[in-house]
Amino acid sequence: MDQITLKNFRCFREEQVARMAPLTLLVGENSTGKTSFLALIRVLWDVAYRASIPDFKEEPYDLGSFDEIAYYRGGRSGRADAFEAGFTLRSMEGAYRFDVTFARNGTVPVPVKRRIALDDVWIEDILEHDRAWQVKFRTPKGAWQWQNPSYPRPQLDADRDKLPPFFFFWFWLQNEVKGNRSLTTLQGHESPNDEDWECIKKLVDIPETRDWFETFPYASAPVRSKPRRTYDQARPTRDPEGDYIPMYFADAYFQNKSQWNALK
Repeated sequence: MDQITLKNFRCFREEQVARMAPLTLLVGENSTGKTSFLALIRVLWDVAYRASIPDFKEEPYDLGSFDEIAYYRGGRSGRADAFEAGFTLRSMEGAYRFDVTFARNGTVPVPVKRRIALDDVWIEDILEHDRAWQVKFRTPKGAWQWQNPSYPRPQLDADRDKLPPFFFFWFWLQNEVKGNRSLTTLQGHESPNDEDWECIKKLVDIPETRDWFETFPYASAPVRSKPRRTYDQARPTRDPEGDYIPMYFADAYFQNKSQWNALK
């Protein structure tokens, strides 16, 4: 992941963008969203690569129910109806993008819209409960929508936590949609041609995504599992749980500039 975005998620109301590096540090006071951000990385992997409905209560990051996760605007605005997240991954082909929207299913947040995109080629599916399953896709030459009310739609509940395998959509589109009367033209020529199908295949067959598919993000608890709002300035002794680290940083910054510069 090179960049992560989120909106209406926990304490983040407006769209926020976090650029990732090989080593990324999260620094902030208590209740500023560090744990939520770590949990979001695992959630994105579950939806994009495992094709499953993520468990927002999975240890060690228990984020609670939908009402505890969707941003609360206060007053008449109330709670957000949905929250969004996504990531960008640079590849040899260009900037690859994955986005997902979560809405309420009882008390549980479930994916209701997903999109993968590479430049102007994308696939999007809509999984809302009160609508038939829709799949839209676009290439430089046109855009199409598939919707068939009689086709078995995904069941978004705890007992059926599998989603349509997003990264194998090209094969599914080829087998189920190509030449299907349920295909509606939104833009461009009447039906996708071989060049359009190759664009879709290229979108879901990016080597970098396959590499990351093999690397499940391990969600460990923070090293400092008992953060405090204030720290004891009279305890210079080091301990294995790291309680001394905040004061160590402060002492280095104020009293030992050479050590501080070496640390930086």
